[in-house]
Amino acid sequence: MLDIQVQSKVIGGVRYDVTPLAAGSALKLAARVARVIAPVIADVSSMAEVKGALGSALSDLLESLDDATVEYLYTTMAPSTIVVTAGARLPLDKCFDEHFRGRVMECLEWLKFALEVNYRPLVERLLSESAPDPAQEAPAK
Repeated sequence: MLDIQVQSKVIGGVRYDVTPLAAGSALKLAARVARVIAPVIADVSSMAEVKGALGSALSDLLESLDDATVEYLYTTMAPSTIVVTAGARLPLDKCFDEHFRGRVMECLEWLKFALEVNYRPLVERLLSESAPDPAQEAPAK
């Protein structure tokens, strides 16, 4: 079995240790996000257009967030996070509401970080594989 790669980040003076999701949970979450992003990037003709399309897709994703989706996101991501504060290690899923009470920006920053821990390698690989290889391109005449 591969070593689990825990990544840490300090947000608002609190350290969050995030473990990548189990494969099944990660695939389910990726499928939800893909359903929103895929139609937006399907019409791009070059990698240069992807960044703009992703911005639009993220806006669409935010607009489509209903209560059930928001709850799905944090209940999926919180169990893979340990909060480290004042020497204590607390599972985020056991203290989520109280931990983020009055700290909505920190909550959103944590969620962004947790998603990056899980999906940054995938996004980087997809972008690198779809980028044109300069060695393969024919020289201009």
